[in-house]
Amino acid sequence: MGVTALEPAICLRCAQRSCELGDACELAFCQYDIAYYNDGQRLFRKQPSLAIHDLSANLRHQLNPILNVIVEQVDVIKPGILTRKLDINDPASKVVAATKILDLFVQMLSGVVGFHPPSSAEGLRGGCSLSEMITKYFATYSILKDARRSQDLQLRLKFAENLVLPYCPDIWECIIAVLMDNVWKYSIANTAVEVEVDETRHKRRANISITNLSKPLPEGIDIFARGVKAHPGTEGFGLGLCWAQGLVFHYNTLLRRAEDELQLNHHQELISNGMARQRFIIAGADICHRGDKHT
Repeated sequence: MGVTALEPAICLRCAQRSCELGDACELAFCQYDIAYYNDGQRLFRKQPSLAIHDLSANLRHQLNPILNVIVEQVDVIKPGILTRKLDINDPASKVVAATKILDLFVQMLSGVVGFHPPSSAEGLRGGCSLSEMITKYFATYSILKDARRSQDLQLRLKFAENLVLPYCPDIWECIIAVLMDNVWKYSIANTAVEVEVDETRHKRRANISITNLSKPLPEGIDIFARGVKAHPGTEGFGLGLCWAQGLVFHYNTLLRRAEDELQLNHHQELISNGMARQRFIIAGADICHRGDKHT
């Protein structure tokens, strides 16, 4: 906790100045629970300070059971809703999707330290379908309607439907969720989001690219830095892409990828009419196809 001088030397919330009568050189609390310190000449107020990670980790600890209850009760009302493909026209599906978004956001605030994927080699396995995951989160974030979010986007998948990500499904879900949230926040309305997979670089590795059209980003901006927002006034806090990069590092650590590591990169291509093509490339992704031994 940091100590800052008050100017004037009284708390603006109170006109009684009872703090001025306190003993010098002792930390005390006034009737409004404001901590202060009187050095005999000036008053200092100690501002309460709590790390965002500690706050958000505790928030998720409290919220997660509540969110689970919501999802469980929706499944009671509409049995099987959790195993069905998300239908954005179904109110029950929207409730489940909104609950998932809230849980992901709290995880994002707590950061990688508060994210606990499997720590054992056996727990790292559990292949997940890339097409199903992208379709799921594209639909999930489409339920959020706001003047600052895009409308009427199309999703085009340009890769084999049986492509599977064989390791760390929890990490992949969070990375894909962040990227799908971004395309709904920043894409130009009535455009298409394209997802391609280049499998030519390695038999078991591939580059996954997600491309959308948006307004140009400012030159020289580091969009992966914590708290960076490309355009003032846009939705979000500049945490998502930073979190995704942290999860990429975590993935490499868990799989002991010292060489040819998984990477998340971004490229911008300026085009006409005040638009730019944004391409996020997940390079070096472990892949296999449904039916392979890895799955």
